[in-house]
Amino acid sequence: MANLSVFDRERPPRSMMILGHKIKIRIRKHLVDEEGDRLYGAFVYESKMIFLERGCDWKTVLLHEVIHAIVKLSGASAGLDHDKEESIVEALEHGLSPIIFKTTNKTAKSKRK
Repeated sequence: MANLSVFDRERPPRSMMILGHKIKIRIRKHLVDEEGDRLYGAFVYESKMIFLERGCDWKTVLLHEVIHAIVKLSGASAGLDHDKEESIVEALEHGLSPIIFKTTNKTAKSKRK
């Protein structure tokens, strides 16, 4: 079988290599942050794991968490507070999503309504 892109699969992979680190991917029924707010995904640097909430749009959430992993593992997050890192990750996610998922302009326009 041909090697598929992570995002061409029907289900998320169990792990992936990011900047030379093996990152495990786990699905959880419910994800919450320290304040108890719901999360769709999370990258945990210390354990090198990405958690995805069961039933989420896993491709979009995985892309978002992979970008977090790249920022953290590369050292680019040094000196960034959480809000600044999140705004950078969101900008990259929104810029890369149409390229990775081949979103057409028609689809993008229909989502704005």
